[in-house]
Amino acid sequence: MAEEIARRRSGRGIGIAIGTVAILLPGLFLGTTILPGLPAASVHLAELEDAEIASPPLALPEDGQSAVIVGDGETLLASTGGDESGAFESIPMGGSAKLVSALVTLDAHPLEAGRNGESVVVTDEDFAAYQSLVFAGARTIPVTVGSRWTEREMIAASLLSASNNHADMLVRWAFGSQAEYLAAAEAWLVEHGFDGTAVADASGLSGDSVSTAEDLVRIGALAAADPLIASLVTTDGIGAVNGASITNTNRYEPAGAATTVSRSYTNAAAVTVVLSLTTDSGETLTAAFMRQPSYDAMAAAVSAFMESAAAATAQIEALPAGTVVGELRTAWGERVDLVLGEPLVTVGGVPSPDDIDYQLDEIRTIRAGAKAGEAVATVADRTASARVEAAGALRDPGLAWRLTHPLDMLGSAFRG
Repeated sequence: MAEEIARRRSGRGIGIAIGTVAILLPGLFLGTTILPGLPAASVHLAELEDAEIASPPLALPEDGQSAVIVGDGETLLASTGGDESGAFESIPMGGSAKLVSALVTLDAHPLEAGRNGESVVVTDEDFAAYQSLVFAGARTIPVTVGSRWTEREMIAASLLSASNNHADMLVRWAFGSQAEYLAAAEAWLVEHGFDGTAVADASGLSGDSVSTAEDLVRIGALAAADPLIASLVTTDGIGAVNGASITNTNRYEPAGAATTVSRSYTNAAAVTVVLSLTTDSGETLTAAFMRQPSYDAMAAAVSAFMESAAAATAQIEALPAGTVVGELRTAWGERVDLVLGEPLVTVGGVPSPDDIDYQLDEIRTIRAGAKAGEAVATVADRTASARVEAAGALRDPGLAWRLTHPLDMLGSAFRG
């Protein structure tokens, strides 16, 4: 009797299990074929031809050191004067050291463009230093004990008129002494990663104030980007509140439309020039030329550079809008081309197919003309991008396909 009861219970349990499976299996089937998202379309990139077009190089002098950067300085476009490994020797930087003294001062005493800043009284020490520089034949702007110069005017006199006494007076006011300035400048240079630069004075008259073209061009870019300095170096000069006239003697005819950020000559550094310009393609270039043997040599170097800059930075339509760059293929048999929705425009040349990265979305369905991602090209350390879109539509295959392709849907469910 007990065995009969046990057998009946066992049979009942098996029946319940079979019934449960019978009930759940259709739900499981439907859940894995209807509810999950469709499998993503596969991407098949087109084989594009290699155009092998490059822009003409920037013209840089063989003498001394030169460097050109674009924008904020992350991209070094061209340089000369380095060794075989590309490293630069630190050489005297001349009056471009005044860019460092101005930037370090503005870091400690920020000043907006158009503001004069604190008014500083010329001390006996300032006047004595001025007289010493006059005796040495260095460039100066006259000062008298008790006269007043604002922070803006001292920076302007230092940068526009290469006034060595104003560079010294500026840092004595800002830091208390030359020694304190040098300590602040060293910290600032370390903070900005200018490992090849060291300053021994505020004016650059010392041959121990040194830099490299790679450092100096980035210092020049910082100066050109500073609102106050930019407002000064683009003027013909300014008038001081004490009646003195500060003339921009940096203006340099061979530079043409470029802004001369710094121009100087010392016996140790020879001729040094830092330029900033915006090209027709909208790029901002900064160029530094160091240790050019004469003003004539510098004029020839700058003229050649300016002539080459426009061509070297011209925009090139690497790939026109409508170029087929690939194809989307779905598990339910639909295909649609991926095309550029706009031209891929580069500067510096045309990228090889290997230099184009397609950053595409995971796509299951898409309407015609909708964005599918971007094509990102790299040429000469510059990047450019263009929209990639679907040339046609990918439509949902419908319920019938989902029900008849459970394995495709199951795979999509697990991948999702």
